[in-house]
Amino acid sequence: MLGVVLPLGLLISGAVGFLLGAKPALLLRMFHNGAEQNGSRDAQDIVDYLYPLAVAFFAGFVFSTLVPDALSHSKGSFAAFVGGIAVMAILSKLVFKRDPCCETGHDHRGFGAMSLAAMAVCSLNDGFLIGLLAPPWFSGLNLGMLVHKISSSFAIAQVLKQTRFRGMGLALFGAAYTLISPAAYLVAKSPWVRALPDSELLLAFSAGLLAYVTLASLVPHARGIIRRRPRTAYGFVFAFLISISLGFWHTALHHSMERPEAAVGPSFPVSAP
Repeated sequence: MLGVVLPLGLLISGAVGFLLGAKPALLLRMFHNGAEQNGSRDAQDIVDYLYPLAVAFFAGFVFSTLVPDALSHSKGSFAAFVGGIAVMAILSKLVFKRDPCCETGHDHRGFGAMSLAAMAVCSLNDGFLIGLLAPPWFSGLNLGMLVHKISSSFAIAQVLKQTRFRGMGLALFGAAYTLISPAAYLVAKSPWVRALPDSELLLAFSAGLLAYVTLASLVPHARGIIRRRPRTAYGFVFAFLISISLGFWHTALHHSMERPEAAVGPSFPVSAP
């Protein structure tokens, strides 16, 4: 069931975020009857409150589940994890020359092909990682990713509005962009990817990419939003606690399934009366 619900959720979240960025009046008309300018401001307010939630869910998952799991298998997994961090750092600092997830709070001047490439790489890794990990439905990764797709799609719609993309061209680009993560998820779930001999290393590499994005890009920008809007700190702390609690709970459940005796408890000899 999750194999259908999650990519559909990614698709819907991405479409909602893109509409919110490109045509905010379409989604906000039922709540606000003001002008387009007011609608854009209201849409930005919504994303400003959603963004720290997504970052908190990611950060909780990274610390409680992703990094410990990626580093617990073998030396090869550790090397792949570090390689993922290094590759994303090089891409963002030397190739794209911007944060790998260009979202709210960024300066979008000078938008071009590299901006699109950076967003596409981030979106591709989003879907591929959750497809490889296949986390339980209620996990910080899934919850964060669904919120994250709203904010990331909103951001790309905002910057595309500053370019020559208009009308049908903007709609087609939005449709293509929102399909990246669901398509990557389905590819990662495919039998031929699962059959790869080094899929464990691929997972650790992708985990390194996400860890870098979360700590080097998303967290600093969430901190900036919290400084501007102190109330968002409550949501950030609440989401982080939920995410890290779910992560530790899932880890403990996984270990208990691997060692059933741990779940049942120790057995004691019973003396005959």
